[in-house]
Amino acid sequence: MIGTTIFLLIMSYIVYLIFKIVTDKPVIQLTHEYLDKLSIPDLEICCNESDIQITKYVFMLHNWTSTTFDNCTKFIQRSRVENNIYCYLFENNYTSTYFFGNPDINLTGPWVRNIDFYFKIDNITNMTSKFLSVGDISVQLMDSNFDLLWKGKAASTADLYENQIFKLQMNAFSGIQNMSTLAYFTKQTIQTILPNDISAIFGTTPNYHSITYLNIASRYYPMHPNENVSAGNFHGHFNVAPGSFIHDIQTEKLSHTVLIALGVLGGGFGLISGIYFLLFGRPRNNPWGLMHFLMKQKIETDSNMDLLNMPFVSNVDSLHGDQIPTERKVARLENRILALEKILEDYVFNPYALRLLALSSEESLEF
Repeated sequence: MIGTTIFLLIMSYIVYLIFKIVTDKPVIQLTHEYLDKLSIPDLEICCNESDIQITKYVFMLHNWTSTTFDNCTKFIQRSRVENNIYCYLFENNYTSTYFFGNPDINLTGPWVRNIDFYFKIDNITNMTSKFLSVGDISVQLMDSNFDLLWKGKAASTADLYENQIFKLQMNAFSGIQNMSTLAYFTKQTIQTILPNDISAIFGTTPNYHSITYLNIASRYYPMHPNENVSAGNFHGHFNVAPGSFIHDIQTEKLSHTVLIALGVLGGGFGLISGIYFLLFGRPRNNPWGLMHFLMKQKIETDSNMDLLNMPFVSNVDSLHGDQIPTERKVARLENRILALEKILEDYVFNPYALRLLALSSEESLEF
């Protein structure tokens, strides 16, 4: 009865652990790393009711000199027009040469401190006639490894979430007519566990799907009155630079895996066994396991005696008491001792090691 109760408790606990593995939700582990450089991100630049031009880019280098690109077509790789929204994608094709460097680390130049963008709205009259505000554009920064709006296909729910953020422009900043915008970004990566990842469920290192995106903070300032913005060269300006070189990494971790369940199950079994031994004492040693019972016929055939019917208790004899001859008592005792030695030697311990303990060191070497 007690054994059955313990068995049912253990089986119930196993079912509970399986349920926790199946319904487990990952938790987030946050780590940080300090970077010496950051790649220049991609930029999605959009404008409502009018096409736009990026008249020039200015790269401020590590030594406070600048490099100006008046012809920006080599940076604009693709464009799209949807519902009178004109969008362009700025892609850095010079990643090996231009990157944002950490000024606190002595890096070999050239590297970039910040980038100035000057934009012009082609039909600013049409744009301002549709809105109460002055002419403006929207800009989103994207890591080059994650721009699903243009290239990719969602692999996880986190991809869909970040893609919706981009589509709704929840992480965008504005370039405003006659205003200068300073935009700072920080890098963040989410390492997600894909559905039905066997490695993650078992408890080994998962095959993580990494999503890297940029968080943006922006500041807006009126342009200097001496700037000739009415000359038609540009209507506004924005500047992009790293806000921090600390890279935040969010990693999904499962709280319940197969390996963890086995460890917990072993601890639970040990606890139940300990309570049972405390209350009812330690049971007798049983050297027979499941495999022995499955191989019962083979064991009986290979042995010289029936191990399942050992003569621990003498058989009933027709002679009683002093009438049993001494020779028969000795033979019966010898059979019992031999049978006991046989079961001990095969299933409990090796008596050969005990004999070595009784021998001298010279004699034991001969064996």
